[in-house]
Amino acid sequence: REGILLATKGKYTLAAAEARTHALLIGVSDYNVNGIHDLKGPPNDVSILWRALKHRDVKPDDIAVLTNGLPETAEFPKPVGLPHRAEILAQLDKLAADVQKGDTVLFYYSGHGSVQPVNPDIPQDEPEPDGQDQVILPGDVGPYDLISRSIKNAIVDNELAEKFNAIRAK
Repeated sequence: REGILLATKGKYTLAAAEARTHALLIGVSDYNVNGIHDLKGPPNDVSILWRALKHRDVKPDDIAVLTNGLPETAEFPKPVGLPHRAEILAQLDKLAADVQKGDTVLFYYSGHGSVQPVNPDIPQDEPEPDGQDQVILPGDVGPYDLISRSIKNAIVDNELAEKFNAIRAK
């Protein structure tokens, strides 16, 4: 940030603004689809990282946590939602809207990932040499769908790249 204009007794001065740290911490432990095993570690992973960020004076309002299964005590973060596709993408959009020049953004995902065949109907800026897209699997993931040629609700690497590019553009 360049600075903040402060008004005191009719006079204006330019004060330097401090860069902020923003974090999106995602922990997916519960998968409700056959063939994908539940995980025990992701809520613990995001809790440890949340504590580390708080210890480094990151403001609680600048840390968004998407997970489930955490105790409701002061030692654990209070999630802003579930680690589902729509909520993950919405939080990435929120980051892109909130960040300013000079801010630091941390995206952390703990959960399953996979690959799926590239959908030939979706243009790609950089073709995948192996014909596979990398995906992260949110908690509301479903089976592979032959019609849409994708894992239901999976977040494809190209989608993440678009969201990250919007954040970096700030």
